[in-house]
Amino acid sequence: MKTLTILFVAAIMMGVGCSKSEDSENNPDKPDKPSPLPDLPDPNDVCSCMDDIIFMQYCYDNFDVNKDGKVSKIEASAVAKIVFRISKQPKITRNIQA
Repeated sequence: MKTLTILFVAAIMMGVGCSKSEDSENNPDKPDKPSPLPDLPDPNDVCSCMDDIIFMQYCYDNFDVNKDGKVSKIEASAVAKIVFRISKQPKITRNIQA
């Protein structure tokens, strides 16, 4: 009986000791670890923190599915791959004279 009581108390102590406290999933105001990403100026537009205007426009043109002028986190997470083609030959432009 004494052994059963000790096992019962030990099981309760383990259950209490292993319970989750407030974590980032239940309490986003107090995350356990800081986010590696900066906060977005506009939380509804992942492009709002971009410095490269040309790439920003590329993202709006290609990933703004509902055409609301913003790329949401859902729209951005749907992007599987971005391919850039780099030309090894420089473009040659000639002046056209009339």
